[in-house]
Amino acid sequence: MKYFSLPRNVQGLIFDIDNTLYRNDRYCALQVELLIGRYSEKAGIPLKEAERRVADIRRRYAEVNNGSTTSTGNAMLELGVSLKENITWRNELFHPEVHLSPDPLLKEALTQLADEYAIVLVTNNTVQIGADTLAALGIEGISGKIVGLDTCLKSKPSKEPFIKALELCGMPAGRMISVGDRFDVDVAVPLSLGMGGILIEG
Repeated sequence: MKYFSLPRNVQGLIFDIDNTLYRNDRYCALQVELLIGRYSEKAGIPLKEAERRVADIRRRYAEVNNGSTTSTGNAMLELGVSLKENITWRNELFHPEVHLSPDPLLKEALTQLADEYAIVLVTNNTVQIGADTLAALGIEGISGKIVGLDTCLKSKPSKEPFIKALELCGMPAGRMISVGDRFDVDVAVPLSLGMGGILIEG
């Protein structure tokens, strides 16, 4: 775990969901595979070609952004898949309840945090998938505040999801910490907005 610019008077926490609140490598990889598979069907190309196109986009992005990564949603957008279509695909294809199960220790930890801090979840999935994931983990009552791909039609690492999270919490960036598993996606932008950051390994 690594800490970055932690505020002295923390009042709120922003959590990523996938690979942050739980760790299930197979399910997270499957999400990417399902989206690329649906894109290959839409484009009428072999799966290997679809995978190559996504890999090329990620590589080019890293080359001009000092090695930073981009989201699958942003890669799909560059391939001509609208955000509206991306949102529909995710809601149709992703089923967190099949892959995840309640985590009592996570529930206990987040319940304690929620007693002291405002909590908002920011995910590159849709709000519905985010809510279904929380339910599958047994923590659906922890926070009703979820910012998803369909909230502001922007995918992390864009700044808009984080700004929306601040609005939902009703507090300034200097009182918030963003927690996630990818520095480029979950922490770098919050730091640029004046928040603190915590990078975890799932």
